[in-house]
Amino acid sequence: MKRFFYLLAILSALSIRVCAGGIAGFWVIPDSKTNNPESVAYFYESGGVFTARMVLIYDDFGSVAETFLSPKERAKGIKSQPFICGLDFITGLKLSPNGRYVGTVVDPDTGKKYKCEVWYDSKIKKLAVRGELFIFGVTNYWPPIASENLPKEVVEKAAKFSGIPPRANNEAFSSNAPENFGEDSRYAQRRERPRFYRVRHY
Repeated sequence: MKRFFYLLAILSALSIRVCAGGIAGFWVIPDSKTNNPESVAYFYESGGVFTARMVLIYDDFGSVAETFLSPKERAKGIKSQPFICGLDFITGLKLSPNGRYVGTVVDPDTGKKYKCEVWYDSKIKKLAVRGELFIFGVTNYWPPIASENLPKEVVEKAAKFSGIPPRANNEAFSSNAPENFGEDSRYAQRRERPRFYRVRHY
């Protein structure tokens, strides 16, 4: 009997590690209209709880506009007005019985917080991020990006968030390679809207 419970404990620990490995790392937040890369979020773990930090923002042509090491734009809706790049915008993600991580996402334009669910969709190999307001919600899918396609200093500093080296996400794409988004769409002008459009508007 003791061996049985010991085996269950091992399997439980392994399942948590598998789930953790599924959401940890760098993920691209695409523009809702053009599907161009808009920003990069880094999910890291500390004490069994996951957090998503905005680490990089692209300009309209796929080039790096700012990073959390040299932030520019501020979250005006939050009282302290922190920089958007470097903001922990999804917090308190804990593993729920259904295998998804449940936490909170903040709207930097208003400071309001909403329930958020995150999980790795193995079928499409993307991170599913769902924001909910009461019974309403929409799921967005963020593709992974390999650390070698990001500025070296961003990757190195991000590794210190939790003390765990960032893993190289599978099926990753280059941050501004036109073949991944379409030659025409790469140069498509975005409509003027606040940052985190994909995160907030569910």
